Amino acid sequence: MPVAEFTDIRTYLINTSMSISKGNIKDDISFDARLRASYRTKHAEWLDGLGFNVGLTLNFNDRRVGLYAARERVRDCFARVDRRMLGRNFNKKSAEERVEGVFFFEHVESNLHCHGLVRVAPEMLARFDRLFPADSDRGVWADVCPSGTYALRDIAPRAAAFYVTKEQNAWSDTDRTLWLSESFRA
Repeated sequence: MPVAEFTDIRTYLINTSMSISKGNIKDDISFDARLRASYRTKHAEWLDGLGFNVGLTLNFNDRRVGLYAARERVRDCFARVDRRMLGRNFNKKSAEERVEGVFFFEHVESNLHCHGLVRVAPEMLARFDRLFPADSDRGVWADVCPSGTYALRDIAPRAAAFYVTKEQNAWSDTDRTLWLSESFRA
């Protein structure tokens, strides 16, 4: 974000009277809290506009899996998804044909899991759903992470974007965000 925009947001937040009413007592929300809330809202609004149509939570259920191993497992999972949906030459397909998504990793030190927003071509949705069967935890995720579980959901994009970014803020570690397209060929 350019400095001028940050200054404008900062000035806006400082000059905006955001407060919470608690009965007859009014508590001002700190600048830091207002900045975090504003960042999350803008981040969610931006994600909402990217056309995601599936929400997916991936749990690792293995304390030995660290953040970087988890990132690799998610990449591997979606390489398998693309291979099953697009064939063995999936990596030669354009980014528009492949499954695109963004995943946000949470609770890295205790209960590592990630929430994702995924964009699947409408004509491929039924095929995608079969790779993550609703009636079991088997499927492509179990091939990559045998101890793992998942939850697949049709989404209301704005609400889902707001939920998956619940632990994101302007100071979030970028390693806790994974765009599937990072591993696509240029």
